[in-house]
Amino acid sequence: MARNTAFSEEAKMRYLSLKGILGKNVAIFVCCAFCDLPYIQDMDVENWEDYVQTIGIAKHFSDGATDFRVAEESEKTKEQRWQETWGFGDESSKYTSNDYIRLDELFKSYSSRLVSAGGYDKFQEDTLRHCCRLALERDKCVSKGGKENVDMAAKLDKMIQDNLGSENLRKKDAKPVEEARLDNIVDAMQKKYGCGKDMTVEQCKEVIAKWMTSHRYPVTKDAAEHIIECIINSTRRNNDEPELTELPKSMRIPAKNDEFEAAPSKDEQEVYKYLGLERNS
Repeated sequence: MARNTAFSEEAKMRYLSLKGILGKNVAIFVCCAFCDLPYIQDMDVENWEDYVQTIGIAKHFSDGATDFRVAEESEKTKEQRWQETWGFGDESSKYTSNDYIRLDELFKSYSSRLVSAGGYDKFQEDTLRHCCRLALERDKCVSKGGKENVDMAAKLDKMIQDNLGSENLRKKDAKPVEEARLDNIVDAMQKKYGCGKDMTVEQCKEVIAKWMTSHRYPVTKDAAEHIIECIINSTRRNNDEPELTELPKSMRIPAKNDEFEAAPSKDEQEVYKYLGLERNS
């Protein structure tokens, strides 16, 4: 089996060769596919050997991210992601890191109602990002002060409102009464997952799987079971009852559960080391 070659010299050399061409994360992704190991995004590791030791070999490639673009995106720096999302700014005034941070904050604010209602489409996203760029310039004009700058800020604000109005994205355009309607739920499903009332059984299963795998607890299943055991023992101590030495089988979390992280984070590993805990799985 390919997964048995994970610790071999061949796998190490394959990783080093690919890293020089494709970058660390993409090289790990390719090696994971070859060795049938799950690819977990943003693992804090130095190389392939560290990755294999951290991830273990209990799961398979299909249990992690299988889209090559996930690994490809991980290779990009924060600055590259900002530039792809927001552009570079004006020739005479390039966006700074603070500008990009502010643009992200503005977009989070401008898109919050759409996100809570089920998401936004490409046209709405484009409009919101355009309005965020205008809002950044508006804020700069207000900071500079003076009649000319204040007048320009007012013009920019009107442009923002006009753009939002064109897509019915202003607060006064919202129809809260309709948000509870079944057709709104169907519309939200269509925007978020690309299918609605005419979905097949297979599409329904795929939507449920996507929802389950996108809503994870930030800990492994093993850590969650340690937490459950601590809660139970705390209750037993308060009731003057003997503590459990291990969690009963009936209280354990099912082995196949994608709500938890496949591998421990750096913080979780440090907690285990500090508390002297051993992993049960």
